[in-house]
Amino acid sequence: MRPSKPKRTRLSPEDRYQQLVDIAVEMLLTEQLDELTVERVAEIAGVSKALIFHYFPTVRALRLAALEVAARRLVDDITQAVAAAVESGTELRSGVEAFVTFIHERPTTFDALSVMAATDEEFGHLFQAVRDQAAALVSVGLRIEPTELGWLLIGGWVALVEQTVRAWVTKPGGVSYDTLVSSTPDAEALTVP
Repeated sequence: MRPSKPKRTRLSPEDRYQQLVDIAVEMLLTEQLDELTVERVAEIAGVSKALIFHYFPTVRALRLAALEVAARRLVDDITQAVAAAVESGTELRSGVEAFVTFIHERPTTFDALSVMAATDEEFGHLFQAVRDQAAALVSVGLRIEPTELGWLLIGGWVALVEQTVRAWVTKPGGVSYDTLVSSTPDAEALTVP
């Protein structure tokens, strides 16, 4: 007996677009970027490949849409964590925790974000904007208005945290989540002239 296909449901164009992007984002939780194909999204959505191409002219466009949503979620997670910690004065630690949690829970998504940032100029600009927003949140956590040198130092600190977390996700060894978060290089040690 052949497995039945998912029942096709008529959706508004906006809802269908969102459904397809949501499926692609969900796939990135467990699958590599090159496994995010039009065929797989169509199969999961219970629609034809032609319908996917109606909304996304290329597989690149589909991937970019999914990664833009993922990048926005990363920034939103960090922003909410920082905002929630303002009263306790732990904005910086809370932002780092949100970042570590995002990567820990979505390692293939973060991998995809990094790969596209390195290989696609358009997406590279988007991902740089995410890094710039993270740097701006660090400056809020430090309560400084950085100079040009300050931005360079904060950007370097953000890159260091990113690489540290990435290495941990790949090879955690005996380092726990709590140890990683509490041992993340301290941006408060940055002195900005």
